[in-house]
Parts: sequence; C-alpha cells; structure tokens
Amino acid sequence: MESLVILVMRLRIFTAKVSLLLLAVLTGPGSLWAAPEDTVQAYASTSITHDDNLLRLSRDVDPLTVSGQPSAADTIKQGTLGVKVDWKQSRQEVILDASINESRFSRFTSLNYQATNLRSRWSWQLGNSLSGDIGYNRITTLGSFAEQQSLVNNLSTQQNEFIDSAWQVKPSWRLSGAISRSTYSVASNSVYGNEFMNYTAGVYFTPPGGNEIGIRSSRQVQKYPVLQAIAGVPVNNGFTQDQLLATVNWLYSGHTRVNGQAGLVNRAHNQFPERDFRGKTMRGTLTWLAGGKSQVELTAWNEIDAYDNLTTSYTQSKGLSLGPTWSPTGKLSVAARLQHSKRDFLGDPGLLLSPQPTRQDSVNSASLSVNYQPVRTVNISASIQTERRSSNQLYVDYADKTINLNLSFGF
Repeated sequence: MESLVILVMRLRIFTAKVSLLLLAVLTGPGSLWAAPEDTVQAYASTSITHDDNLLRLSRDVDPLTVSGQPSAADTIKQGTLGVKVDWKQSRQEVILDASINESRFSRFTSLNYQATNLRSRWSWQLGNSLSGDIGYNRITTLGSFAEQQSLVNNLSTQQNEFIDSAWQVKPSWRLSGAISRSTYSVASNSVYGNEFMNYTAGVYFTPPGGNEIGIRSSRQVQKYPVLQAIAGVPVNNGFTQDQLLATVNWLYSGHTRVNGQAGLVNRAHNQFPERDFRGKTMRGTLTWLAGGKSQVELTAWNEIDAYDNLTTSYTQSKGLSLGPTWSPTGKLSVAARLQHSKRDFLGDPGLLLSPQPTRQDSVNSASLSVNYQPVRTVNISASIQTERRSSNQLYVDYADKTINLNLSFGF
C-alpha cells in the first residue's frame, strides 16, 4: 500500500513536468511535432451572476449582524483566459487545459480572487487490448456558503492525480483498475483540509450493441491532517470506506437507456466507531429519448456523501431529480431540472460527545438554462436557479435564487 502511495505522488510531479514540456514542444515555433491548427486553441469567457442570498442565510438571521451589510445578495463578474492542447499521435492522445480566471464581487469585495487551473491527461493504447489514462488536475475555486453561512473566504484548492487502465480480455469481457490521490485545502482554515487515496477494480461484460454490466469494488482511505476540536476533545475524522457495486449501462430499447449502480458500502472511522456505516447504496438514471430533439432523464439515489465541512464526516442522502432537455436546432438547446433530496447527518462526531437530535435537511431546487452556439467557437448561455432548504435545526434553512449570463469563444 505504501509503495502505491509513493508511486502516485511521484506521478504528480512527473505529469506536471511532462505537461509543461509537451505544451512547449507542441506549440513552440518551428516544432517538428506541430499538428493541425485546431490542436491548439486559446479561449476566453466572461460571465455575470446575481445571487440574492450568496451567504445562504436563514430568513431569521439579520445579514447586518453576520456580514456588516444590509443584504446577503451580490453580483459577481468573472473572466477566464485559457489555452487547450489536444494532440493525437497514432493511438495516443494528450490533452492539456490551462486557464487563469478572476472573480470580482460587487458587495463582498473581500471575496475577490484570482486562480490558475490545470487539467492534463494522457490517454494511451497498446495494441487492441490495453488502454488507459494518466493525469493530473489542479482546480481552485470559491466553495459554497451553505454550511458556513457567514462571510468567510473559503477559497479552496483541489488536486487530483490518477492512473487507470483497461484490458479487453475477450471481445465481450473487460477488466479495469484505477488508483487516484486527491488533496483538498482551504486557504483560510487548515482544519478543512483532507486527502484521500482511492483504489478501484472491476470486471465487465460488454455484449454487442454498446451495453455493459459489471461488478466494481473500491476502497477509499481518507485522512484529515488537522484534528477537529469538539467540546475540547480532538477528533480524528479519518475513515476507510469499502464498496462492492453491480453496475449496468443498458439500451433497453431504441428510445430508453438504463444506467446505474447498486450494492453495499461499509465505512469504518478511525475514532468513534459508533458512527460507522454499513448498508445499501444505489443510484440509477432512466433516459427516455422522446424524439430526435428531446430527452428526459429521471434519476434516483440512496447513498452516503462526504460533506464540505468537518462538523460531519458523511451524510446519508436520498433524492429524486427530473431533467428534460429540448434541442430544436443543432445550435440551440433548452434544459430544465427539478430536484428533491433529504440528508441525514449520521456521521457527526458531535452527536456522540453531546447527544442531540440528528440534523435532517430537505432541499428542493429548480433550474432552467438556455444554450446557444451560433458558430463552432462561440457559445452563449443563460440560466436561472432557485433553491430552498428546510431543517430540523434552527437557522440552517435558507432560500436562494441565482441568475447567470455567460459568453465564451475560442480563437
């Protein structure tokens, strides 16, 4: 196990260096490897977003006492510049995507930030049977305020290194495996930092017609370098989670596709085993192609999730979503989504140190988006979303509406 961790850590350094080298080789003047013009593409985007409750405050909380402002609403202007390299050589493909973006807030100017992001992947193939990916991603963004519900700079950085491979043993049988390592850090508070390793293996039956059924097992080992202090007691929220899932991706008919997974999950914590979890998990999506211009997706789930703060290490989430999409032309699409979910905060160590009712939230949301692409390199989109959360705990509820306009183009 330790050798695998060292391998992935070395991979991160190796991939970053190779990414920079390939970018120079592929784009440098007079390069022997220069490919067609669309191999390298610069792009830019700009957007404006109005959020009428950015801090996700309860209706019973006065924004002035939390942020010093009379309102929790804000308008955010964002701009992005980037370059993408998609280089193919025989059966090999290297994709690099580097960008810099800047966000400016009209009211809460202390949240202004600038970030650089990198995505890289080498998709390799040997013969007709072996294939896989090696990659490294680094993304910096401002996190949600749904849990902090206060004016804090929760700028976070997530890094991910991964290796995966597949072996087509026979025309209808495939074996796969993957190793990944992720780290998550918040600039303003080290207590939110964590890192995890994930190991996955699977076997899949792939009959003709694009269908697939399989069995996948995985192990996730998560660590929190900084202990959480609850009532003066240091708490180690680290855990090991094992999953065994049956998976399916099946075209039931010419208009109906079923995609999903179901199985068992077992989570064991480093401290307070009373909050361990052992049970069933499932997620499934039914896609109905109503015609050549529209489709409807119905998704249901019952699973455990990590949450974005350390008051709990996991929640049990149950939900249902409905998402129709209509594309009257090849340039225009309209999508909507209705979603209802419930979350039980079963993994909160605070419940063991000072017993109290388990927090239970219910979230309802609705969204509508329009996307228009007049030419291949220009994209215009607009969206509106409303969300409402209720809870059995005081001051955790909120209502929010977000409107966004975005323009992006390549050159």
